[in-house]
Amino acid sequence: MLEVRDLTVTIGTEDGAFEAVSEVSLSLAPGEILGLVGESGCGKSITSLAAMGLLPPQARVSRGGVFLDGEEITRLPPHRRLGQGSGRIAMIFQEPMTSLNPVMRVGEQIVEAIRVRETVSEREARARAVELLDMVRIPDPARRIDNYPHEMSGGMRQRAMIAIALACRPSVLIADEPTTALDVTVQTQILGLIRDLCDSLLVAVLYITHDLGTVAALADRVCVMYRGRIVERAPVADLFRNPTHPYTVGLMACLPRIGERPETLETIPGSAPPLGPRVSGCGFAPRCERARPDCRDDPLPWFDTGRDHVALCRYPMVEREP
Repeated sequence: MLEVRDLTVTIGTEDGAFEAVSEVSLSLAPGEILGLVGESGCGKSITSLAAMGLLPPQARVSRGGVFLDGEEITRLPPHRRLGQGSGRIAMIFQEPMTSLNPVMRVGEQIVEAIRVRETVSEREARARAVELLDMVRIPDPARRIDNYPHEMSGGMRQRAMIAIALACRPSVLIADEPTTALDVTVQTQILGLIRDLCDSLLVAVLYITHDLGTVAALADRVCVMYRGRIVERAPVADLFRNPTHPYTVGLMACLPRIGERPETLETIPGSAPPLGPRVSGCGFAPRCERARPDCRDDPLPWFDTGRDHVALCRYPMVEREP
């Protein structure tokens, strides 16, 4: 349903242009949830904005493309994207309080999302909006539809954002860390809602997060990003059982484990470099204990475990026993 092929996004700065995202490829099938995980600043959100056509003015897709239901949409103007029939794509943003219009009632914002894409009356759109609020499990939707965003809790606002995203009947839903600002109980409810919508409507979901626990609980497959590139791609169970790229192994080691009380938590040496001019070879090499001189050479090979599990690494970690 969604395919990103060798996507490269270039950002212009006062010091020159550099690649914020480099040769990213991923795909999504109907009813599937793909987790895109990595540290802050690795390029996850830039990838999603490129797929949505929402890149800032200083950024552009310099190579590769985004294909929605087989049609390239990378360079379509906004009015063409709105008219893409069954191949629609929608996004749930991280912070609903900054994404919702504070001076419009929630129902008006859902109605607007419906009527900009479909020729329906105001009354029909409002009835649909109530149905959508009910679908995302907002209690008493016929009353809540007239609330302003500030009259709702954080969890309700995020559900309203999901309702707006579903208003265009999307085939693909991009969720950019939609539970970061919510407490643990509400996070669990939102994740369950996304999973249920995926299963019932066969929506393909790209779920962007830095939380490996969320990926383990929600996703079917996972892509790990580092410094603008995908460095490992695998089914979620296989990734957690047998992480192969040294960066992924480092991320796993940083997770605290139930029942253990270590004096200090594991860390990855060094720090993630800021986005800037692309270095040759592996961007993780300066922090990698397994790095050798030829890790700085291009091109890097993809190591294939044979289970739809690949890692962009010259010296991958030896597979562990199940």
